[in-house]
Amino acid sequence: MTIKQLQAFYWAAKLGSFAIAADRLSISQPTLSKRIAELESSLGKALFDRSARRAVLTLDGEVALGDAKLILDAENTLRRKLQRDNSLQGNLRMGIGELTAATWFSRFIRRAAQELPALRIEPLVSQGRFMEAEVERGTLDCAVVAGIVPRRSLASQELPSVSFAWMGAPSLRIKGRTITPETLSTYPVLTFAAPSGQAQLFEEWVASTGATIDRVIGCNSIHAIVELAIAGVGLCLLPQQHLKPILKRGLLREYECRPTFPPLTYRFIWRHDDVRDLVKEVRTLVTSEVNFNLTTPLWTPARGPVA
Repeated sequence: MTIKQLQAFYWAAKLGSFAIAADRLSISQPTLSKRIAELESSLGKALFDRSARRAVLTLDGEVALGDAKLILDAENTLRRKLQRDNSLQGNLRMGIGELTAATWFSRFIRRAAQELPALRIEPLVSQGRFMEAEVERGTLDCAVVAGIVPRRSLASQELPSVSFAWMGAPSLRIKGRTITPETLSTYPVLTFAAPSGQAQLFEEWVASTGATIDRVIGCNSIHAIVELAIAGVGLCLLPQQHLKPILKRGLLREYECRPTFPPLTYRFIWRHDDVRDLVKEVRTLVTSEVNFNLTTPLWTPARGPVA
């Protein structure tokens, strides 16, 4: 019996899939299957029901799973005591949204490369609800998502909130800088498409105001919403600080609206049963680097050629 065999057995059992478990351990599926077979041979017991389509444990497998976790936890604790952080290695698949990608993620990657040089972080940019499902399934190790996370299998750590503001192009010719929920029925509203934390919060806000919005244009890209808003397609809700360069250039105008749109809280999520040190270290780096108020240089006009 070896630690590698126990790891193969544990993750195949927890994730319900040999393929996903192999991907998480950065090994081939045949290698994972071989390790599990070797473990079963050493124990003299079948741990998985091979007649099932998914990785289903036998009764002996159920008994072995708890003890396997204890052994792996003890091994993880021993490594943590004897080794430094830079010993962490392997691949970590991390889900992020477009706002994260456009603000602080590059700084986070640079710092991770310095402090965890043997760890390779593979980002996936997608919508929050999809990423939650992938973390729960095990195809992502962790993710940064917006809004409430309802899945009980996932643990979360709260990150800073993002303030949103109503914006529109000067071509809309809205008088003054104040709009009401009734104003929104006059123009198309550009917002984030469901399923997303932003879309859910928007729906709750609209319901609380009693407003009737005749036309909502859902989109899963901040940059696409910005381009449509600048073109005068409609009013939109966008991250206030992140859009400062666009507002400063006069491409969009910011409007006050009562009641105000509540801040949107972001969270770092991972599986409850994933106690690996690399997830803990990445979570620590994320909490120290996260800053949604940063802007992108793509929205700042160039000042001329570099000498």
